Amino acid sequence: MSARSVWVRVKRRARRLYVQTLRARGAPRDVALGMAIGLFVAFVPFVQTPVALASVAVVRKVTGIRASVVAAAIGVWLTNPLTSAPFLAISLLIGTPVARALLAAIHVTGFDLGAETSWLRDPAVLESAVGFAVGSFVLATVCSVVGYHLTLRGVGAYQTRRIARQRARALRAVGLDPAILAPPGRAVQ
Repeated sequence: MSARSVWVRVKRRARRLYVQTLRARGAPRDVALGMAIGLFVAFVPFVQTPVALASVAVVRKVTGIRASVVAAAIGVWLTNPLTSAPFLAISLLIGTPVARALLAAIHVTGFDLGAETSWLRDPAVLESAVGFAVGSFVLATVCSVVGYHLTLRGVGAYQTRRIARQRARALRAVGLDPAILAPPGRAVQ
């Protein structure tokens, strides 16, 4: 398989996920919330898809907001084996300084890790683990907020255009000119 064919397949899949997100059922706010949940869970190092779907179920039950399950799954699918390594590196880069400061504060107060966690006594292992956890949380938060707003705008614009096209089609079907209902300066499709 050539590099070009792999790139074509990746672009095709990305386009399909983009279109599926735009066409997801529900209010733009609900689709965007599903995307935010999916992105947040995607950046946290756990079994991602079940956690994302469970998170959507909890949000639906607790708040009554109908967060989109489809958008949550798409948000999780955005991270894959090809993108995991850069996310891991960025998480460590973000979290390591915080981990150093946090571990220094814990060490100064005389915190004892106990015998069952003796493998964590190695400062490099402990610093990497805490750094990854902190960095993942920060990266997940930033990406989910950005993803929420981008999805909200994209889905809102798509649904507005779709409704306008449907309205124009319905007016044409009954013999009316859709331009009479269009705002000034706007063409009707």
